[in-house]
Amino acid sequence: MRARTLGCVAAGLLAASCGGSSKQTATTMPTSETETPVVSDGESGTMESAEALDGINRALDRKRPMAARCLSEAVDRKEFPSSSHGKMTLGFSISADGKASNIKVIKSTLESEQLAACVIAIVERITFPSLQASRDWSYTYAFEAM
Repeated sequence: MRARTLGCVAAGLLAASCGGSSKQTATTMPTSETETPVVSDGESGTMESAEALDGINRALDRKRPMAARCLSEAVDRKEFPSSSHGKMTLGFSISADGKASNIKVIKSTLESEQLAACVIAIVERITFPSLQASRDWSYTYAFEAM
């Protein structure tokens, strides 16, 4: 079936939710319920299903409570006051077999090597959906100490 191509606007909406790949440039919407939407990375032309890309964000979302515990542990170590809150954005690559690598803190309002190492270790253990090809990704965790 013939699919309609939407411009960068639709791809930008996908990437704007808490995380997402900065490499997405075009989205193809399905014309029937059985057709799966796909997203191109724009460089290699590899098409990825929107379901797989959403699965990446869902996997990261499920780890939010574990990431929050990283801040609680930092507060327990007296690295931060009990009223601390902030954000940490990670950048990494996801291989075709769903493993994250080259995980780095891109930006953080909470400066702590131990906090960063804790959150990175969580992302390293995630098994992401299989992809057509590896891709770069970014994701932001928000923290609030209790």
